[in-house]
Amino acid sequence: SSSSSSSSSSPPSSSSMWLGWGYLLMCCAFAATQGSASATIALGVAYAGDLGSMSAGIVFACHTLTSLLLAPGVAQRLGGKVSLLIGSSLMTLYVISYFSLHSNSEALYRPLIIVGSLLGGVGTGLIWIAQGVYMTRIVREHAARTGIFAPKISGWASGIFAAIALGGEVAIKGACTPIDLSTPAYLFLILGLICALSTICLLLLKNDLSSIRIERRYNEVIQHDEAPLAHPSNIPVILGEGGERGGLMSESDHPLNDAAAQEKSWKKIVATINLLRTDSRILMLLPFNLCFGMTL
Repeated sequence: SSSSSSSSSSPPSSSSMWLGWGYLLMCCAFAATQGSASATIALGVAYAGDLGSMSAGIVFACHTLTSLLLAPGVAQRLGGKVSLLIGSSLMTLYVISYFSLHSNSEALYRPLIIVGSLLGGVGTGLIWIAQGVYMTRIVREHAARTGIFAPKISGWASGIFAAIALGGEVAIKGACTPIDLSTPAYLFLILGLICALSTICLLLLKNDLSSIRIERRYNEVIQHDEAPLAHPSNIPVILGEGGERGGLMSESDHPLNDAAAQEKSWKKIVATINLLRTDSRILMLLPFNLCFGMTL
């Protein structure tokens, strides 16, 4: 007991501390990029008129399709860091495309903004999924290093992300609201530079490609019933509260089992559809969710 208490009270390693600082960096970079893109949507409608409205529609449509069809597979294959970099870069191009309003030539800025909106929609869809993948892997590794129960770390990580992301978005929107420029193109340039700086900061994140290799190898082994090379006992397991081991996880419940994760996701989708069909009161929430989404 004395050994377990001493291990739980020992100071975190520098690598463990870097996982925490890296996560905070990701949250801040995400908040700056998402806040700048969200402000661009609102400012685009205000300054570009019908073109801004069409641009916003393109962004939301591409965001929805990317989140449903493209982003999950890309984030799982490339990893959270690379996917965050791609999504943030695409969003940067979207914001900077509005700087073309400075030319006062519709033949120039109209196609640039439309193309930028397509890229920005894909970027927003990808970056939201990527931050979830990155947070999940950071939580797993942090739990394995420190011995803290993973759901506890996940709860704190989610709360920190929500506070920084929403706070940053509100701050950027609030800073842009009182500005009334005769040439708003320079405001879009400033927002684009913020996105570019955030993208550069993402380069400092811990690369999670090693986690992806472990997951792929684990899935290959359990699919082919090979020797227990990648059995959960040989992969860093998430320890219990206070550092106790508490037994190994089964293969079906192991966090690196993508098949189990996909099955759980599918069950959630089916349960949601059944709930919508059987309980009409749930439909009353749709207008509120729609209004919430439009305010963002």
